[in-house]
Amino acid sequence: MILEEKRRRITEVVSHGLVVGTGRPVPGELCLEAAICLALGLRHGAQPPCIAEADRRFAIALNDAPWSSPMARAAGMLPLGLAQLGTAGTDRREWVRRVVEGTFSRPPSRSPSTPTQPVQEVSCEPRAATDTAPRVQPPRVVV
Repeated sequence: MILEEKRRRITEVVSHGLVVGTGRPVPGELCLEAAICLALGLRHGAQPPCIAEADRRFAIALNDAPWSSPMARAAGMLPLGLAQLGTAGTDRREWVRRVVEGTFSRPPSRSPSTPTQPVQEVSCEPRAATDTAPRVQPPRVVV
């Protein structure tokens, strides 16, 4: 199967949505790696032989992170799924370095629609058991 045909088949399977975990071999009920296996006619699982282990683990971690919907997960994961094809047997050290560097060197971006929350002072002193002061909640991130 030529690369363009593989990409087309993967896009078709992923277009039905992606779920957390390996799932079942049915479009819309698979994780990214299992969708690749299904599209390529491989045995059901999350270990496509054409994908390097570092890429596969990274994709699984992203796939299993919280997403707003299976379709959002599919739209966000499809470019990664297509990019990782053919990475098995290649030197992934530079790619891993860039992922780590990109992950830890940039502050998280804010969506323009995310309202700014006022900064609340947080004391490091223990609170009394009857204290009902509001706790600072971390912002909810929806991917």
